[in-house]
Amino acid sequence: MVVELNVSCTQACVCLMFNTSKQVRFKEILETLGCTEEHLKYSITPLLYTKERFLANKGPDGKGKKELNEDGTQAPVTWDSLAQDDFLAPCLIKQPKRRQIYPALKPLPPGQNQPKKEEVLDEDVKAVIKERELKMQLALVRVMKARNTLMVNQLIAESTEQLSKYFVPEVRLMRKQIEVLMERGFMKRDDDDQKKIHYVA
Repeated sequence: MVVELNVSCTQACVCLMFNTSKQVRFKEILETLGCTEEHLKYSITPLLYTKERFLANKGPDGKGKKELNEDGTQAPVTWDSLAQDDFLAPCLIKQPKRRQIYPALKPLPPGQNQPKKEEVLDEDVKAVIKERELKMQLALVRVMKARNTLMVNQLIAESTEQLSKYFVPEVRLMRKQIEVLMERGFMKRDDDDQKKIHYVA
């Protein structure tokens, strides 16, 4: 089965390095990409420490990373245990899907647990929703600024056409953003016809 990896630019660059090498030291990736250690950890954390991980930390000897607690018991390997001399290597995805999504995770201070994948995806979804709401508002304002007066359905249709290259919004969401823009004073309803919208310069 062909698996599509949905990754960031930095993550893609890291993955491509394994086309020519079976394993690469973390510091070599840093030097090649020219980014900061924090940025690299931020990007590759989901590739290393999620259930559908694509990479494994092989440690400085390339045989596997092992962390021990003070009492000698096995400790979980987390991003704060990733050292510059550690080797990284591709590993099999245990439960592959046709499309694997690896949203970047922000490293936490040493000793803290990484957020659960569900929590990370939830934050990612919230960010996408916020971005789409802004794009809907911008499209609605652009149309109204050009047309000055439109019926609600026509406004939604023209704005949706502008947004179609990014995504196709639901009508109810567009109506909601129209209400938001009216509350903010960008447009108003006609006094005699509630289905007619006027642009407020």
